[in-house]
Amino acid sequence: MTGSSPRGSGRFSRTPPFMVPGLIIIIVILGFNYWRSSRLNKELLDKVAFSQAQNQKLEMDVLNSKTLVDEKMQKIGLDARRIDQITDEKEQVRNDLSTCRTDFEREKLIQSELQHELVSHGVRMFHSLRVSQCTQIYTTCTQ
Repeated sequence: MTGSSPRGSGRFSRTPPFMVPGLIIIIVILGFNYWRSSRLNKELLDKVAFSQAQNQKLEMDVLNSKTLVDEKMQKIGLDARRIDQITDEKEQVRNDLSTCRTDFEREKLIQSELQHELVSHGVRMFHSLRVSQCTQIYTTCTQ
């Protein structure tokens, strides 16, 4: 049974001539696609890492801003309480001043009345003293 086969003799047959270059082209195409996908994947991973870093920075900025806003709000609250306290103190001083003015006017009126009474009493005393002196002089003269 040693017949000849159309493909040649032996166990292995010859491959068609387009098979090896076709496999090489397929391997080159697959290698190029793998290289391109790997490069794109690395670029995407770099962008993701950059975005995560930016996100972390933004979160820290937001946290710092919230802390700053809270501190400012507390300061505004303290300032508002101080202003309220000062306003209350100012109103108390105004009331005290008004009371003092009223008391001063009343004391001034009392002083004026007392001074007027003292002057009129002094004039009466002077007049009665004068009359008594005149009476004494007259009685001494008539004797």
